[in-house]
Amino acid sequence: MTLKGDDKTMETVQCNSCDNPIVFDEDAIEGEVIVCPICGAEYEVKIEDGSPILVELVLEGEDWGE
Repeated sequence: MTLKGDDKTMETVQCNSCDNPIVFDEDAIEGEVIVCPICGAEYEVKIEDGSPILVELVLEGEDWGE
């Protein structure tokens, strides 16, 4: 969903973990990390067809040789 106000266009998506709406600037930079203010889930901004989308950030753990 796209919101407009205060001379900025905002995008909004629902958090995959808690369904909270996450609002971010349309001019967000690819690779920027957005954090859900309710549950702390982290999302990375990706640019797809000229529009920013949020992709859940998955951090790979160390296996320490196991």
